[in-house]
Amino acid sequence: MIQVSADLNPILRRLTKLGGQLSNPADFLQDVGAYFEKRIDEGFRQEKDPYGKKWKPLSPATISEKERLGFPLKILTRRGKMRSEVKTSVSGKTVRITVPFPAQFHQIGTKRMPQRQILPDGRLSKTDERNIVDLAIEFLDI
Repeated sequence: MIQVSADLNPILRRLTKLGGQLSNPADFLQDVGAYFEKRIDEGFRQEKDPYGKKWKPLSPATISEKERLGFPLKILTRRGKMRSEVKTSVSGKTVRITVPFPAQFHQIGTKRMPQRQILPDGRLSKTDERNIVDLAIEFLDI
């Protein structure tokens, strides 16, 4: 299992400057969690990391094994368990995203496995920052 937490305080400060204040950010942060679940699913569908970079292709040996065993040839998809069990939770001003085993090996790569990043590495992409601010503006109706 791998977890990543996003500190949204910089975005919350930007909202305050825009004239909005979240007295209880939990509902908004639930929306942010749902946004990231969709983004992660999109990453699996497009076979891209959170920053838009394509995952390294499967090796010929992996393709051969997947064909022999009748698994789909999509990257990081054997039975779909890792993808389907992405979970988000909210605590305070933090959204935590959890992806089950063996995500931690794909996230950083190993000697025998190329990195195929699923989660952001502690920094949000500019697109994600903009989309989260847009979510907040919509949430605050400002």
